[in-house]
Amino acid sequence: MVSEKYLQDLQKQVELHQRSSSINTNTETPPFPSAPPPYRSTSYCSPSGSFSSGIKRTSDAAFGVGSTLSSPALTVEAQQSDVSRGTYQQQSQSPLSIWPSAFTIPSKIIKNTRKNRRTWIWLAPWSTWSFTLRLMLMLGDSLQPGGDMIPPQLIESDVYTLSWNIRPPHEKPDVTGLPSLDYAIYLFHTFKFHLGQTYRLFDEVEFVNQIRDFYSDAQSKAEENRLWYVKFLLILAFGTAFNASQRVQSTEPPGAKFFVRAMGLMPDHTALWKDSLLAIEVLAMVGLYLYSIDERESAHVYLGQAIRIAQLEGLHTQLPDNELGSETVTRCRDLWWTLYIMDRHFSSSLGLPMSVQDSDISTPVNPPNIGSQDDSARSLQVNLSHLLSVILTIATRPLLLSVLKERLDILGQPGDENSEAFLGQTAAVISTGIKSAVKTLQILTSEYSLLEVFLPYDLEFTFGAALHLNMAAALFPGVADDQNSRLQVHQLLDNMIARGNRLASVRKQELVYLEAQCQELVAQVQQQGLQTLSLAVTDETDSELARKADEELLETMQGGSDLEFLDNIGISSEEFMSIVQQIGDPDIMPENMLTLE
Repeated sequence: MVSEKYLQDLQKQVELHQRSSSINTNTETPPFPSAPPPYRSTSYCSPSGSFSSGIKRTSDAAFGVGSTLSSPALTVEAQQSDVSRGTYQQQSQSPLSIWPSAFTIPSKIIKNTRKNRRTWIWLAPWSTWSFTLRLMLMLGDSLQPGGDMIPPQLIESDVYTLSWNIRPPHEKPDVTGLPSLDYAIYLFHTFKFHLGQTYRLFDEVEFVNQIRDFYSDAQSKAEENRLWYVKFLLILAFGTAFNASQRVQSTEPPGAKFFVRAMGLMPDHTALWKDSLLAIEVLAMVGLYLYSIDERESAHVYLGQAIRIAQLEGLHTQLPDNELGSETVTRCRDLWWTLYIMDRHFSSSLGLPMSVQDSDISTPVNPPNIGSQDDSARSLQVNLSHLLSVILTIATRPLLLSVLKERLDILGQPGDENSEAFLGQTAAVISTGIKSAVKTLQILTSEYSLLEVFLPYDLEFTFGAALHLNMAAALFPGVADDQNSRLQVHQLLDNMIARGNRLASVRKQELVYLEAQCQELVAQVQQQGLQTLSLAVTDETDSELARKADEELLETMQGGSDLEFLDNIGISSEEFMSIVQQIGDPDIMPENMLTLE
């Protein structure tokens, strides 16, 4: 292990090296010593003034000097050149570096059986959905060779049916069947309540005034600004969906009546970019609605178009206040970070690369201790969304997956067990991941009345925690309260199903099938008398290092509120720092460590 100061010095050297390269200087930079990546926890500073014209921003410039966030763009170029020369060497002492290079492993696909023209479905290594399918395939191949790997109903049917006809531009928009003015404003405020803090897609006062103006002469206003009418219909669709609280037999999603009308009025995509900020907002809303009804691929496409238009308008850069005005610049900045949060979430869910690298962004996001409460919430959301995929794919699942693969490989060969060395290095991280999953279920269970039904995030958290605990229970009997956790998961899913979430019903089917596979693994392990695995940590070095890291962290913080928060939710600051120190560098981590090959 190395000191915090040493890591900070290394990062400064890297930044100086990149800047000198970007301006084509001939100054030679001394070679950097090999060391773990510069993950650190220090106070957040304003990015204002931390970059200069003509030089690509570093992660510190994007998120503040001393930020814990590390941009993938900072290392990918060096990796690719090293791989092309065949000299790539991973020098990190992280226990995760024991996996070999994955560049020779082909992508994983399954045959597409849905009624469209896709021949295959690519299973991304990081997506929860594809991870679940890969897990089912791997367990089925080992436990029941020759049988049906995955029940057809889990991959063949669509959750909802949705279709619309595109209206020609010269046809007058249909303004019949709209709710009353008061109810329309109520639906707007419902939309704002559920989405307004995270996604800033409108100015409240301005939009309410526009609604009132619209109802004074709906037909002419819809014809005059067709795209604004599309946005209004989308808000009605979301408001209706959020108000839906009972299970219905319809195969259409809630709010579909207004969503279909909005999509039928969408302008031609080749000219849509000319509507600038309004087009970006509309496309983002379409993407979010599609994502919520499990049309994730289509959602990613619409969000991608919104991001491209935003880039054409320069929203990812620091726009000039004196020329555009502070209100416009603030709107652009809020809109950009809304797209950023959505892109991080959508891309992580699909297991795809992010659409925009952090080093290409120069518009600032206010640090948590500057500005209003809304600004603080936005800053935290941006930072958390940046770390989301790293936490899910590197700190938790791959470690359990590695142990699971080893258990499956030795079925029938009990003399080949060799998990002690690996568990000795990773038990602390695995234990913390399990504790985090248990705590996630406790938080969700305590907030039944606040569970989000239409937006899929609470469902994703529930299923992700259940997936993690199922794997853990199959490998480490008794490490968590398996029966109680399983009961909590099923109660949460049943609650969502009763309130009309058809997607929750599909996820429950997947979970029940996976639970049966994990129980079969436990039964075969017991029948063959294999060693019972344990997560008891006997090496005190990690704990001592985490304690020292905590002391260094406290020196850079003005208060201990974050550490107290970690303790209060059941994850101590020592455990959190242990994860950070053992995680390794996600940018140079072999891909096959994240896959089920």
